Amino acid sequence: MADSSKVFRLAEGMTVVGVGEAIMGYLSSDHNMYAEGTTTPEGYFLQAKSQDSGWKKLAGMSKATQVQIIASGDLITVSIGSGEWSDKVGAGVVGAIVFAPLMFTAAFGAWEQKKLVEQIFTFTQNYIASGGKNVVVTSTPVDHGDLVECPACKAKNTPDKKFCGECGAPLAAKCPSCGASVPFGTKFCGECGSPMVIKKVCAGCGAELSEGTKFCGECGKPVA
Repeated sequence: MADSSKVFRLAEGMTVVGVGEAIMGYLSSDHNMYAEGTTTPEGYFLQAKSQDSGWKKLAGMSKATQVQIIASGDLITVSIGSGEWSDKVGAGVVGAIVFAPLMFTAAFGAWEQKKLVEQIFTFTQNYIASGGKNVVVTSTPVDHGDLVECPACKAKNTPDKKFCGECGAPLAAKCPSCGASVPFGTKFCGECGSPMVIKKVCAGCGAELSEGTKFCGECGKPVA
């Protein structure tokens, strides 16, 4: 079981609000989640919910992922939990929200939940280490025009995924020459430059042959 809380030391000039807003922007831009947050007497509280129907829904995360940040001097404790989405956060009210530590239950869901927790902690650490200069902070959803559509079930997936989060189908084709993964619709392999569709031609007359053809339609020569 992973730990859902971690302590960080803020860099000079950084605030707990800045960290909270940065995490919101990260969940929005990198995980296609809708996020809202507000300041609290202890620090900051935010919630995020999935905008897609992929693994987050299967993992029981279609409700809300909650991040509670408690400040103590230059130290902050970041705790990640799960619960019901609350419209009160958008209004700046958090008193009625019960924060529950994230429980890693169910085999498939547990792995993805643990992965998200680790990613949030890694982002927070990198954000603080850089003084926030390498992160674009936003509290509004980002339009992901680069989402990859699964060819099997049409679900939307982020570009870093190799397999569909909804049905498990591969999200890339294999280069017939070098075997590298290539996005669907690409004409040439980005690794070796070979064409993704290798055309068969007749050895006798050079005419292009259709898949499965046994004899050339131009000269009648058998296809090897």
